[in-house]
Amino acid sequence: KDNCSYRYSTTFARISDTDARTDSCVVESFSSFNDIHKSRGKIQHGCNASEYLGFSSQPCSNIFAIASIANPDWINTGGQEGALTVGLVKQCQTIHGRTRVCISPSLPPEWITTLFFIILGIISLSITCGLLVISHWRREATKYARWIAFMGMVLFCMAALIFPVGFYINQVGGQPYKLPNNTVVGSSYVLFVLSIFFTIVGLLFAGKVCLPG
Repeated sequence: KDNCSYRYSTTFARISDTDARTDSCVVESFSSFNDIHKSRGKIQHGCNASEYLGFSSQPCSNIFAIASIANPDWINTGGQEGALTVGLVKQCQTIHGRTRVCISPSLPPEWITTLFFIILGIISLSITCGLLVISHWRREATKYARWIAFMGMVLFCMAALIFPVGFYINQVGGQPYKLPNNTVVGSSYVLFVLSIFFTIVGLLFAGKVCLPG
């Protein structure tokens, strides 16, 4: 009897020890699961913050792009009286200190294509801004916003590459990708380059943590 009691006590102790270890493993597993869940939450929160911060530069890009079209100063022949400023929608000239006169220019095919790409890029960035607002309620909208913003960036870059091809027109008197000595790019072109810069930086910042997928 005593021998059987001893065996039962030993077996019960082993079972209790096994149960205790099992409970410990369950607690550790549950803790690990909580840690993983918290880590994923932090990563997801960082992803959202990066996306919103990155896409917040798109309105600035849009403003610069619109201003570059509205301002007729893509090409400037100098600061002297009679200087000519050529834009994509207007061409302005001041002769002998008189009032500045602006007319609609006759654009070469390269500049018409440039204007077309810029307008499409502005539309793409405007859609991106709208999708960013919608993403507050529908999270999947940010995926489409990334790709549409990327398309806008490509359109802007293509416009920047095509525009210098039109330097051969009579008003400028240069060659493709080469301006005359007395002619420089104006403030509108600088605004457009800034638009491209903010678009690229915003996409890189949003995609650093949140890659399209």
